Amino acid sequence: MWAFVATGISLVAAIASLTYAWFAWRHARDAQAAAIEARRLLDMELIAGDLVAAPLDVPDNRRGVRGG
Repeated sequence: MWAFVATGISLVAAIASLTYAWFAWRHARDAQAAAIEARRLLDMELIAGDLVAAPLDVPDNRRGVRGG
């Protein structure tokens, strides 16, 4: 009798553990996708900001010429 109870408790614990692991994996996958999307949007914003806010009369120190 106690063997059946112990087996049942073990099965419930195993199912709970697998369910928790599955939810943790999904959350990590969603967080990774959100981080990739945020990085992509940040890169796009930085590129767009460089294109819009880049003045043309700032000297280019790398080549020593004006006009970037």
